[in-house]
Formats: sequence, C-alpha cells, structure tokens
Amino acid sequence: MKPEEYRELIASRDIDLMVSKFKPLSEKQRSSLEKEAVKLLKEARKEDQRLQETRQYDDMVNEGWALVGIMAVASWSEARKQLLYDLAEKYYGPDDRERIKLDQRLHATIQILIDRKPEWIPEYVEKNIKCEYWSGDLTLLLKLVEAGLAPHPVSEEYLRKLSNEAQPHYIDFDRFPRVLEEDIWKFFSMESPPFWALSKLKNIDLNKWRENLFPDEQEENQEWMYSRNASWPRLFINFSHQGRIDRQKLISGTLFAFQNQKEATLRKSLLLFLELLEINTEELIIHQGEIVNLLSSSHTNVVTYAISQLESLRNSDQLDISGLNEVLPEVFAIDSKAGPLKAITFLGKVTNKKPELQQQFQPSIEAALKNPQKDVQLAVVKLLDKWLKQNKSLRS
Repeated sequence: MKPEEYRELIASRDIDLMVSKFKPLSEKQRSSLEKEAVKLLKEARKEDQRLQETRQYDDMVNEGWALVGIMAVASWSEARKQLLYDLAEKYYGPDDRERIKLDQRLHATIQILIDRKPEWIPEYVEKNIKCEYWSGDLTLLLKLVEAGLAPHPVSEEYLRKLSNEAQPHYIDFDRFPRVLEEDIWKFFSMESPPFWALSKLKNIDLNKWRENLFPDEQEENQEWMYSRNASWPRLFINFSHQGRIDRQKLISGTLFAFQNQKEATLRKSLLLFLELLEINTEELIIHQGEIVNLLSSSHTNVVTYAISQLESLRNSDQLDISGLNEVLPEVFAIDSKAGPLKAITFLGKVTNKKPELQQQFQPSIEAALKNPQKDVQLAVVKLLDKWLKQNKSLRS
C-alpha cells in the first residue's frame, strides 16, 4: 500500500474496506506507512479544530478516522498515545448516524488489531483499563483477550471499570464466560461494590427483574428509574433466578459485603438487596454461620438484620446455639451499645424459651459485663438477675 492509497482508504470512511485492506499487510509494510499516518492525524486534528471554532460540530470526525489508521500501522511509540477513549470521544455532533458509525469504528479498530496481532497488545489493554477518563465498553478489550493477544485482566482498575458498567445486561457473557465465572464474584470484596443504584423496594418490580434481564418499555420511560432497572443488582437477581449463577454463592457474597462495607449508603443498598433476595428458611440454615458472624459488626443495621434472621431461625427451632455462643463475646466487646443491647435482648428470648441454655451462655454474659457502655452493663445485669432467679446453680 502506497501513502496516497493509505490516504484514500482513510478518506473513504468505509469500515469494512479498511478492515479488509489492512488485514494482509506485514509489519514491514505497516511501518512504511507510519510517517504518513502520523502526518494525516496532525492534519485531521487541525481540521477538526477549525470546524470547532466555526461551530461545524457535525463534521468534526476527521481525527477519529485518522486514529483508525494509526492503530492499523503505527508502532507502539505512536499507538500508545492513542487510547480507545480517543476514538470514542472525538465526536461532538448530534447526528445519530455518525454515532453509530463511531461505534462501528471502535469495533473495526479492535478487529484491525486482532488481524494485526502486534506484540504490544497486553500493554495496550492495561493502558486502556488504567485510563480514568474512559468507562466505555470493556468487551472491546475483552475481544483482544479472547483472541489470545493479552491475558485476562485481574487488576483493581479492571474490576472497578467492570462494576461501574451502567448497563451490564449488554455484556455477552456467553462469549466472555470468565466475567461471569470469576470477575463478578470479586465485586463483593471491593470497597465499593456495584449496588449504588438501589433505593426503595417499592420502586422495584421484583417479578420483572426475575423474568426479564432487559428493562421493558414502561421501565425505560421512567428515566429516573432506568439506572436501577438496568443495573448489576437486576442482573444478579435475574441470573440467580434463571440458574445462570449460583444463588447460594450470591447470598454468601452479599452477606460478606454487607458485613464489611464501611460506607453507610452502600451498606443500606446491600441491605435492600438482601431483602430482594428473599432468603428462605432453608437458606437461612445453610448460611447461619455467616449470619451469626454479622453480629460482630460495629454497624447497627448489620446487627439488626442478623438478629431478625436469627429470630426467624429461633422461631423455626433451627438456631445453632454453639455458633451463636462463639460469636457473642465478640459482639459484646464492641464499644457501642446498639448492637450489644440487641444481642442481649435476643439472648433473653432464646433462654426464656429454653432456660437450660443459660449455663452455656455464661461466657457471653461475662464478656457483656465488661462492655464499657453503662446501658449494656445494666441490661446484662438485669438479664443475669432473671437467670439467677430461674436457676440457682448459676455462678453469680
């Protein structure tokens, strides 16, 4: 391909033609076109600048097309300067047809890179992931991974970008199964898991979430609701209901994130998501150990949730006393009163129904007596006094 032919190809703006013409070129042939590609890019930027100054925004697409050529022929020293962000953002006009072309241009660029197979693809993938200004379609990069040109990303930046994907239902999980098999489960260990979209349960049609991954027309028309109707929580609900992901693993992950979340708003959202999961008695039995561990949280809403679930187990006579007794001393060691007071009240209910358990809970009582909060001390003394009246054999 000669320099003038290269210019004609870029000027054609024919995506399919570009892919087919660039595909057979050797690296030597591409290298011979690099100088011309860089020159054309400078000219395109200058032209777009002129168009911007004269407010001809619809025509400001020259740089984007020139960048396709850069990725097709340039060496890493030049290609590293151009990210997918650059191709995606160099359009300012309202023409929807041009937006479609821009999207196709991105996908064509990825195909050109797959055909070319440059050695610098792993660095290019990582550089795009670290670009804080771009939160675009990660599947563009995953196509390069799928083609064997780069390892599957595992960095925190990748997970953060994936979790920030506003409409994850558009990800082709059949094509990129590792995202579903591994990546999404790492969300629950993140500082900010993707549950920001949840607010009020009354605004969510749970049956629609379970049966339809994509929001229907009514949901789409509710613009203020769209983000949560097309969010990761909906995908989790839908996929667990359809059997595409392990529901018990989802429950465990959510409980873990709920217990360890420091940010109050996200903790509230995780609590709402637990309610959306509608965990039944059989599942409470399976996850009883994890629920008991919630009692050691310093956050009141976490302890309150744990107590409510343990209450359900107590009512069904399925409460694991040994597991509860192991965790309660940690709960009473917390320098606060809300959680410990709730635990004391619950302990009173448990032993009121089964006084024979009082002896087993003595280590917990001793721990509660050491709590620095006076209200906690008074509550446990009151409970202990009740026990001593019922059972003279207890040590005072």
